[in-house]
Amino acid sequence: MEEILSPIVNLLQKEDNFFITAHIRPEGDSIGSQLAIAILLQRLGKQVTIINEDPPPELYHFLPQCEKILTYSSEYEKSRFDVAIVLDCNQFERVGKTASIVRNTPVIINIDHHPDSPGIGKYNYMNTEASACAEQVYTIIKAMDFKLDYELALPIYVGIMTDTGGFRQVNTSPLSHQIVAELLGYGILPNEIANQIYEVNTV
Repeated sequence: MEEILSPIVNLLQKEDNFFITAHIRPEGDSIGSQLAIAILLQRLGKQVTIINEDPPPELYHFLPQCEKILTYSSEYEKSRFDVAIVLDCNQFERVGKTASIVRNTPVIINIDHHPDSPGIGKYNYMNTEASACAEQVYTIIKAMDFKLDYELALPIYVGIMTDTGGFRQVNTSPLSHQIVAELLGYGILPNEIANQIYEVNTV
């Protein structure tokens, strides 16, 4: 694992201008993963831009900095970045319209937990045993010895919670629970988050 993460950690620390995207029709894990790694990079003093083909569903708007997630427009094709980070997706077809921005970026980091792909980046962190991409982002944060707090822990928690179906699906692992146990220590209230995600959808 250290061999995989070391060059990724070095890039996150070294480069200055990052582009972040995920798959079309983003859900809790892709949104939470994007926000968590964006917050991490911002705290390292980096420039960060998040663009997806589709906007985040309204039920995730309570997440910190969710309003900074942009929806694709052709005008963004003119932007230039040092590094593109593709999260929760291992196929350019699934990235959608932002794939062209990714392809035009000098270095691509791909972080994903789905099977059947070696990755689409120069640097690929593929872990099919992870319950969620957010779990992988957590591992990166820990590898960097970066301190967690509520703003950083919340999107990771939502990513893991939603991708495990509220901790009911078979991909829920002992490690999932160990990570969540730590995240709860930063003030996350499980009942409030579960209510926000599962109980307040509009008709």
